[in-house]
Amino acid sequence: MSLVVIIVLLLLFFRIIRFVMLQYKYDLMKNK
Repeated sequence: MSLVVIIVLLLLFFRIIRFVMLQYKYDLMKNK
């Protein structure tokens, strides 16, 4: 695997994680 592919995968991975964390935080705030 080339370095570019690894970097792109990492960026996608972090973007998904950040999106999930934001959704989770929003749900927590909404429940209060």
